[in-house]
Amino acid sequence: MFLVAKTILLVIVSVVVISCDGPNADNVGAETSDRGVHNADGFQIVLKVNNGASITPDLAVALQLSAVGAEEMYITQESACNIGGVWEPFKAFKQWTLQKSNEINFFYVKFRNSHRESDCAFVSIEHDSIAPEMALASPADGSVLVNANQLPLMGTCSEDATVTVKVNSIMTFAIQCLGGVWSRTLDISSLPSGTITVQLKIVDQVMNSSAVHNVSFNK
Repeated sequence: MFLVAKTILLVIVSVVVISCDGPNADNVGAETSDRGVHNADGFQIVLKVNNGASITPDLAVALQLSAVGAEEMYITQESACNIGGVWEPFKAFKQWTLQKSNEINFFYVKFRNSHRESDCAFVSIEHDSIAPEMALASPADGSVLVNANQLPLMGTCSEDATVTVKVNSIMTFAIQCLGGVWSRTLDISSLPSGTITVQLKIVDQVMNSSAVHNVSFNK
C-alpha cells in the first residue's frame, strides 16, 4: 500500500500508512490521514512517543499504542516493517531505547488479530542531547558602557533557544535567540556605578544547557 502522509514540520509527530519501503518509498499516494490517526483498515491506529512529544533529550522513551481489536503488535525501527521486531501480545504501553542519537527516530508498527493484519504505520521523535552554543558579539568584555543606564547585548547562537542573563547576581533576564541571533537592551539604571558582572548561558527546549559565560563591564 502506498504512503499516506501528512507532514507538519520536520519534527512534528505524525502517523501515516506506509508501504514496506518506509516513509521514503518511491511511490507516494495522494490520500492523507489525520494527524496521529489512521482509520483506513479498521484498526483505528493511534501512536504516540512520550505522550506526543516531538523531541527528547533521553534515549529511553515510552510508546503509547492504540488499535481497535488488535491482539498482537509488531514494533521495529527498520523501515521495511518486517525485520527488527517480533510479534508480541498487544499492549497500550511499551518502553523503548532509541537506536539513533541526536537524529530523528522512526518507529514502524503494525497490528493483527485472528482475522486480519493492519497496514504499517509510523511515528517519529527527534533525539537531542547536544547543548546549544552562544557567543556575545557586543559590547566587548571589560568595555565602558556608552550609556550608564543601559546594557545593550547582542550575540549569536547555534540553535533556537533561550539566553539567560544574570546581572550582578540580582537581576535576571530571558532573551530568545531565533535564527541564530539574539539582542536586548537591559535597563540597569538601578545599579550603582562601577563594575557590572554578567553571567550568560543558553538553554534549549529540552533543557540542554551551555556552560556559563562570565563577562564584565564598567558603568
